[in-house]
Amino acid sequence: MNRLVYRLLDAIDTYALRPMPSRLVSRLRKRLWVLQGAKVGTRVTIGTGVKVVGKSGLTLKSGVSIARDVTLDARGGLTLADHALIGFESVLLTSTHCSDQVGVPIQDQGMFQRPCHVGERAWLGARVILQPGSTIGEDAIVGSGAVVTADIPPRSIAAGVPCRVISAR
Repeated sequence: MNRLVYRLLDAIDTYALRPMPSRLVSRLRKRLWVLQGAKVGTRVTIGTGVKVVGKSGLTLKSGVSIARDVTLDARGGLTLADHALIGFESVLLTSTHCSDQVGVPIQDQGMFQRPCHVGERAWLGARVILQPGSTIGEDAIVGSGAVVTADIPPRSIAAGVPCRVISAR
């Protein structure tokens, strides 16, 4: 897509539509995201204030629900499977800074990307942070405020900083 058109669509999403509540606005935002390369299934619900970086790497399957003020970094590839539920103010990252070289400023070390996947019917509570390369298994629950740095198995309940499995479902 032409870079100017992409930037125009992004500006419409960011400044005109993102802060506005309503089903109509949600539908318009989904269509804009698709024009920018996202794959969006049916019955997807998007709360107000949701921000997406790298829309071309985003896949939202059917029945996904994203609460308000969530940030989705899809530059490295982000998939939310059928009926995944993302709590308000969560941050899902697929890209971050490299930090291997001691003595070199972090901002001079470049970036790395790893895809993330949230499984079918998984629920991420409010203010969860998902680090690059993490996978949340189907039917898993991640407690509010958790920082996910590793994979969470299917049908488990996980919480904490760093996030760890605390029980099975």
